[in-house]
Amino acid sequence: MTGPLGTIYSLQEAADYLKASKQAVARAARRHGLGAVFGRHIRFTEDDVKAVYEALRIRGRELPVPPVGRVTESYLSLRKLARAQREERVRQRATQKGGSNEKR
Repeated sequence: MTGPLGTIYSLQEAADYLKASKQAVARAARRHGLGAVFGRHIRFTEDDVKAVYEALRIRGRELPVPPVGRVTESYLSLRKLARAQREERVRQRATQKGGSNEKR
């Protein structure tokens, strides 16, 4: 439908245009405040459809800069400590289970 706002799309038309499910388009529209609700129907302008597309895009993430110096050393020592504690718990469980031959 064309009017003063340009082309107006229904939820199904917007989903077909974006090649996405109706649920995904409706969810993105709700999250980002896009579209207009008329009763139970959601309508989108061309700008809304473009904004929904941008909302559904996968964003690349920047890789964090690895810490250097003491921070790295303390992280590695904490990781080593956590691994040792985990191995100790596994050993304790194994000795507890090893004492009884009953099946659960």
